[in-house]
Amino acid sequence: MDSIESMFNIAYQAACDALDETVEKIFEESRDDYCPVDKGVLKASAKNELIENSTTSHTRELSYNTNYAIYPHERLNLHHIHGSAKFLEIPCEQNEDKLYETLKSAFGDALGN
Repeated sequence: MDSIESMFNIAYQAACDALDETVEKIFEESRDDYCPVDKGVLKASAKNELIENSTTSHTRELSYNTNYAIYPHERLNLHHIHGSAKFLEIPCEQNEDKLYETLKSAFGDALGN
């Protein structure tokens, strides 16, 4: 039983590492390619935070931490000099399949599949 638990722990850690790497790429894409820039305050407020890291849960949160971030994100008709509306949603949606495949691959590789 120890061997199975050890294998699962190794696979789980590999999946957590893959999640962290992929989410960092999504975060950078959101911040660098999509976030609207006027004075740079919104872009500077971008955060990629590890919310929970335990043996049963590994959670990251991407956010923009200004009191007005929701307004440019939801204004579909807003034209920015740099960036776009849905600056967090677009890169997350575009990378959803990649994230799933990366996690699946990392878990499988760790188990020897």
